[in-house]
Amino acid sequence: MNTAKVLIPNKEWLVVDSNQKIGGLTKHKKGYIFHKNGKELGFKTLNEVKSQLGIELFEERLKKISAQTTEYSVHDFPCRTQPFNPVYNVKNRLPLYTKNLKSKSRYCAGYYVIKFLSKTNYS
Repeated sequence: MNTAKVLIPNKEWLVVDSNQKIGGLTKHKKGYIFHKNGKELGFKTLNEVKSQLGIELFEERLKKISAQTTEYSVHDFPCRTQPFNPVYNVKNRLPLYTKNLKSKSRYCAGYYVIKFLSKTNYS
C-alpha cells in the first residue's frame, strides 16, 4: 500500500511507495487532486483516494504532531519558526521573513516544488 507523508497539514501530501516518491496529493475546494508524471486525477473525498489508489494518509500521526508544534505564517505561507520583519517581495513573488528582530538574513516562507528540465541532445 502507498503512503502519504504530510507536507502541509490538511493541504498537501507526498505519496511514496517503499520510500520511493511516486506523486503528490493536494486538497482543493471541490476535493483532492493526485499529481503523477505531469498528469492529474481528481477525487471528491479521501475515501475515494484510499479505495481507488490505495493511498493511506497519516492523519492520526499528524494530529499528534500538530498539537505539539505551533503554526506560523507569513502572508498566508507556512513557516516553522516565529517570523520577524515579514515582507512580500513583489518582484519575485516571495514571502520573506527573518528569524529574529536584528537579523539581516531573510528566509522564504512556504513549501516549493522545483521543476528540473532535462536538456535534449540535438547532435
